[in-house]
Amino acid sequence: MMPRLFLAGLVISLLLASPAWAQKDTVKISRAIADLGSQNPETRWDAVIRLIGWGQAPLPYLMRALESQDEQTRAYAALTCGKIGPAAEQAVPCLARLLSDSSPSVREKSAEALGAMGRRAAPAAEALLSCLEDKDPFVSGKSADALSKIGTTALPGLLNTLHNGTPSARWSATI
Repeated sequence: MMPRLFLAGLVISLLLASPAWAQKDTVKISRAIADLGSQNPETRWDAVIRLIGWGQAPLPYLMRALESQDEQTRAYAALTCGKIGPAAEQAVPCLARLLSDSSPSVREKSAEALGAMGRRAAPAAEALLSCLEDKDPFVSGKSADALSKIGTTALPGLLNTLHNGTPSARWSATI
């Protein structure tokens, strides 16, 4: 009887304590999101590592960071989504929009993140296909790589690009 009461008390106390832990995580996640825009590359990378450690928990914050006015924040938020991988599937629409960002770094990291999500990034295939013609070779290369990881869903678009695309897009589509 005594152990059951102890366990019940322990469970109740843990449940009551949960909101405080959740608040601490929220503060830590918010700080890490802010660090994505740091001028110090080591601070940015450290923030990526910390955010990855929380799994899906930072995704709502990352989704807002993908819309940031700051280029570094957008780029590193996209990178973090890619490192989280397929579990960050809800970020696919935001990442697809960022493929037309004015910053080549943001476009490249967004394409890379979509590639890390594999088949779950299929809704972004059309946007990735248009990036095969990007003037930045890193963007077109990462887009081609992402399309190859999406799989057969992207095949018709790739074949069309091979037949009708510009020379640089055709080259990217063959990679």
